[in-house]
Amino acid sequence: MYRLYNLRSNLEGYATRNARVSATGNVAKKVGPLLPLYPQSMSLLAGRHYAEAALVLEYLGDNFRSPDLVYNAALIQAMLGLSKTPSAVPYAETYPFILSSANHLASSLRGSRGGDADPQPHLKKAATVLERFLEVTPRDPALRVNLALIYDLLGRQKEGLELLGQGVDDTPETLPYRVKAQAILWRHAGQIVRARQALAKQKLPNRPVWEAFFRNEKPAQVRTNWKLEPACPDLSEIAERAGYGSLLAFRQK
Repeated sequence: MYRLYNLRSNLEGYATRNARVSATGNVAKKVGPLLPLYPQSMSLLAGRHYAEAALVLEYLGDNFRSPDLVYNAALIQAMLGLSKTPSAVPYAETYPFILSSANHLASSLRGSRGGDADPQPHLKKAATVLERFLEVTPRDPALRVNLALIYDLLGRQKEGLELLGQGVDDTPETLPYRVKAQAILWRHAGQIVRARQALAKQKLPNRPVWEAFFRNEKPAQVRTNWKLEPACPDLSEIAERAGYGSLLAFRQK
């Protein structure tokens, strides 16, 4: 990194390069034994064991200050809340949550997992964490999509639509997610025609579920179509230093 940006080894206001290398080595020793928990949390997530997956990521986040872990743990709390919301469960695959693969600045997520059937605590916990991220990166498109979806599940459609309607730096990758999120929010806000128009040009492999969603009918077949790719760059670097190799992104199709 120092060579890449042609930086001096004794930058003013920062620890020396040798001190930083030594500190990273100490982190690797501490975090190394915990690294096998990361792919296990992804396996739990793929199996829809949301409470357990969130618990594992929160534990990792307490021992290694990775904003990605905090962010993704919050999203899993949102998925847990979604799985406990009866009116949304049949259409769960239409909710386009975007797991983080970028580093942001935020406080660590703490707290115990919830085992009750009430989705509100999980959704409110997820919203609180993402709102903190929003203060740091207010124009992040994926963050706005995720928070808007959580607001939808909390019945706060107006706030969710406001998030998606202004100050969003869309990318080609995130634009389809924003359009789908807007369609969900418009549908629940009573603007069904507008929601349908938004999705008219979208490629939707799960279109029958969307049609059932618009008609407020139970889909003929409920399935999960989330793609899980929660890459964690800083954790991957520690993994390589600890001798685990690269932590590959986990995929579920």
